Amino acid sequence: MEKSRITQYQLMFVSGFYIFGTMFITLPRSLTVLVLHTGWLCILLATALSVGYAWLLTRLLKRIGDQGFITYVISLMGRWVGMPFALFFLLVPTLFYSSYVMRLVGELFETLIIPETPLGIMLVMFLILRYWNVRGGLRSIGIFAEVLFPLILLILVSMLLLSAGHVEMSRMMPLFDADFSGLYKGTLSVLAVFMEIGIVLYASRGIIKREQTLGSLIKVNITVGFLILLIYWLCLGTFGSAYLMRLAFPTIEMVRNISFVHFFEHVEIIFLAMWVMMNMVKGALTFYACVSGFQSWFGLNSYRRLMFPIAVIIYYLASIPQNLVQAVFRIDQFKGHMYPYAGLLFLLLTEILAWWKAKKGGTAS
Repeated sequence: MEKSRITQYQLMFVSGFYIFGTMFITLPRSLTVLVLHTGWLCILLATALSVGYAWLLTRLLKRIGDQGFITYVISLMGRWVGMPFALFFLLVPTLFYSSYVMRLVGELFETLIIPETPLGIMLVMFLILRYWNVRGGLRSIGIFAEVLFPLILLILVSMLLLSAGHVEMSRMMPLFDADFSGLYKGTLSVLAVFMEIGIVLYASRGIIKREQTLGSLIKVNITVGFLILLIYWLCLGTFGSAYLMRLAFPTIEMVRNISFVHFFEHVEIIFLAMWVMMNMVKGALTFYACVSGFQSWFGLNSYRRLMFPIAVIIYYLASIPQNLVQAVFRIDQFKGHMYPYAGLLFLLLTEILAWWKAKKGGTAS
């Protein structure tokens, strides 16, 4: 059993890639749209609030035990309510999000690296990588993230240092120019991305020393919060707020400006390769969540027989959006407006139901 589980260090690598791979490509633009130059404060507030979310998350992880996330939700709500709830509010959204992540990576890879390659071939390639990673179990994903970490850290630090040469302090001013409404929306927008770490609930049975998970998630959130704050300042100082709001992927545009002694230029390919590697970890984890979740929902002993049909479904869902940029904007808006409320409401609902079941003599505690 130990061989199929991930350590706390591997959990930190996986969850760090999962959150950061979502944030750093589009967040500077969405924050600037909402709060202009005050995005730094939203990032700090959201990082602090993410600690409370991590606490609620780890409480649920402890209650789940070894029965699995979806199995626990069904047992908590009862079969007739729990199964439809798990299907429509947990499993189907996870399927759509896994498809969205793959389409985003495939689209950018096709557009910026090998533009003559059909999108369908890119999607199949990423599905094969996910399939290979998940077939080895959660441990395989953890080892993959652990091996990638030193290389990604080296590339990221190098890119950020080289980007600092184009920053002008005047473009960051004023430091505070948002009203309370904008500050609230901006904080929710960042918090929504931190809350995506709720995906670890699907991996509840595969975490070694689960009692240490809260400390691991707090370390990840603080580290990612610092990196996002740094990237926000770099993008804002490079482009200014007016131009930054018009960029769909401002971090990539920032890296395109890198020029070191007129020799080291056009390094966005290296940066995109780093982002693709992080999203390979993220895509594998979302795929694992889908197959392991449906395994529990159907009551199967193994998820391997579900991997191919779910991969086919993800492929077709990933092919749906015709305008990816508009899809990115809409998903960012949905996450910022709805996901924080939905995620917190779900955790509070499980707290109440667990308390009620324990009071009535059930097994939840």
